[in-house]
Parts: sequence; C-alpha cells; structure tokens
Amino acid sequence: MNHYYKNFSAHDFLTDDRFRKWVLAPDTSSDKFWRTFCTLHPQQEGVVDKARQILLQLHEERKGAPQQVIDEDWSRLKDSLSREGQNRKDQHIQWRPWLVAASVSLIFALGYLLWAGLPLSSNHVYTTAYGETQRLVLPDSSVVVLNANSTLEYTDDWGQATTREVWLKGEAYFEVEEKETLTRDGKSLLKFIVHTPELQVQVVGTAFSVNTRQERTQVTLNSGKVIVRDKQDETVAMEPGEQVELRHREQKLIKKTVIPQNYNSWKDNKLEFVNMPVAEIMQMLKERYGWQFEVETRDFLENRYKGSAPAEQPEVLLEKWRLVYGLEIIKNEDVIIISK
Repeated sequence: MNHYYKNFSAHDFLTDDRFRKWVLAPDTSSDKFWRTFCTLHPQQEGVVDKARQILLQLHEERKGAPQQVIDEDWSRLKDSLSREGQNRKDQHIQWRPWLVAASVSLIFALGYLLWAGLPLSSNHVYTTAYGETQRLVLPDSSVVVLNANSTLEYTDDWGQATTREVWLKGEAYFEVEEKETLTRDGKSLLKFIVHTPELQVQVVGTAFSVNTRQERTQVTLNSGKVIVRDKQDETVAMEPGEQVELRHREQKLIKKTVIPQNYNSWKDNKLEFVNMPVAEIMQMLKERYGWQFEVETRDFLENRYKGSAPAEQPEVLLEKWRLVYGLEIIKNEDVIIISK
C-alpha cells in the first residue's frame, strides 16, 4: 500500500480518505504507516507535508459551512471534474484554490469519498506497515488478522445491514462467525462479503485468507465454504484445502489444491513452509517486509523449501537458506543479495 501513494500530488492526498483521517484523527497505526511511507519515498515528504498543512488550514476555515455553500461547492466541483478529469492522469493540473476548498468542505460536510472507491458510510479503517500485523474483532465477533502493508475497511451500520461487508487491500486472514437474520420467509444465514479491487469473496461461517497483492488475487480456504466472484460475474465454489487465484491481466479464475499453512501461517506469527517454491517465498517476503532480492545464482530459485522461522525475525529464514543451500547472503538494509 505504501507504493500506491508514491506518485500522488498534493491534491491526490487531499482527496484520499486514509490521508485525511491520519491528519485530522491520527492514531499509532496511521502515524507508523505515514512515517514508513515518507522513509521509503523521501521525494514525497514535501508533498505530504504541504497537503497536510493545506488540509489543516482548510478544515479550520470551512468548519460550519452553510448548506448553500456546500451545495454550490459540490456543483462547481462536479463541473470542473467533468471538464478536467480525463486529463488528470496524463498531466499536472493547477487546481484553483476555491476548487480545493470545495473538495475539502464537501468531504467534511457530506462525508463523500471522492476517488477512494470505498463505502460512503465507512468510518473504520485499519492500516499496517511493513513487518506489522494487527488482530481485529469485527462488530459480529468475526476475527480478522491483517497482514503487513495492508488496509481493511468496514462500515458502521452492521446492526441494520442484511450483508456484512469489508473492503481489503493487501492480505488478511478471516475467521467468520455464522450469523442468522430474519427475512420474510423466516430465518436465513447472514452473508459476509470481502471486497477486493478484482474479486468478491462470499462466505457464511468459515476460515480463509485473501491476498490482493501484485498482479494477482489469491483466496485460500482453511475450513467451511467460499464462493469467489470476479468482475465478469463468474463464480467458483471452494472447499477446504483449495486456493482460487485470479491473475489480473488474464482475468481468469484458476482453482488448485494447496497446503493452507504455506499461505497463512503468518497469522500465528510464523513463517512456515512445506514444499513451497523458493521464488514464491521470496515474493511473500517482498510483500510483507519490503525486501528486494538480487539473486545471482538462478539455480536456487528452482528449489522447494520446507522449514519455518518466527514472523518477527524473518532474517532467521535467510540464515537457514545460507546453511542448507551453501549460499552467501548479504542483507543491506532492505536489499538481499544471494550468491554462491
């Protein structure tokens, strides 16, 4: 998720829900996330600070804005976006001060999340930094373990909702409580849906993990039953011990049998692998810890590895590789160089 913001302009930050919540209602997790972002992308530090100062100032100035002003701002904002929105990705736009003010006043008065693509009524957002996990208990007592470099969001209206919904970017493990709801035809089981940028994962009561990183989305089922639905409305039903993968470019769902612990042992603070391709393990380490690998001995990538290490000490895994495969491994900050 850190890399998602690396090309943001000040206006992009001003209209980003996670950034606004950090500026106006900071907590330990959000502070850690944005400190990590500025460390990884120092060229963006000035942009982040500029957007933060503008946001604080405008928020103070626009407090208590009359509804008429808000409506006028909204109308002007929509007109401007319709004229300039198509060019926004291709060129830098000099946003007029009133337009920035309109965006901010609208955000706070109406709670509208302009380009975040997230639920309008959402007010629960959790974000983790590299190397950090977080255990969450949802309003229905379901448990989510959020893996490193990930974000989970859900709305605050579960008491009245007919479907429990969460939005995930990154990786998380779910233990969903089975719940019933009253309908015209009597009682029925309450759905639980995980929304990702590419898929919907629908369950009732089950344990599974979802990984939305890089160029693919993976759903791995430990117990229960899951239905995965893609953007073309194709569905795949899953049984325990199965994984469904969607490669974003091909947009095709592929189901295979896997060893679930290879993909979700991290929830127990472990890195545990059974006959796992080394190249796939490296990809996991890159996603969870921000490591970059430079492998000078390509034969090493052809191995399948069985072993474990503490999740909070991933360097232990590197030391085991060094001993088992007779490698020279040099760790220079977040760059790992592997050679014979």
